[in-house]
Amino acid sequence: MNIRERIEDVGDLPPALAAVLGIVVIALLVGVVWGLLWLPDHTKLRSPEARERARRRTESQKRQRALRRRRESLRRKKGPRTASSLRGHVPAARHVSHEDRTARHRAHDTRSVGS
Repeated sequence: MNIRERIEDVGDLPPALAAVLGIVVIALLVGVVWGLLWLPDHTKLRSPEARERARRRTESQKRQRALRRRRESLRRKKGPRTASSLRGHVPAARHVSHEDRTARHRAHDTRSVGS
């Protein structure tokens, strides 16, 4: 039996029975929606410790944002970096590739073997 035949069979039911069947179907739909809406919220923090951690985290994030804004503001006020402002600047250590390091070790090892 396909769906169309089932719908026609319901149409052949006596009116009182069809009304009861309709009410039962509507009640089932309402029950499913109500159950889904009232499921426990998994994002809600249940323990007081978790709530306290979340509160501290949001406060920390606010402080970090304020510090970042202040740093950017100071950087903008300072202006662009010029060659004269870089005189006291110490460059970061030069990155040495793995190949350079191994070549240096090999050279060192060959020198120490001969002595």
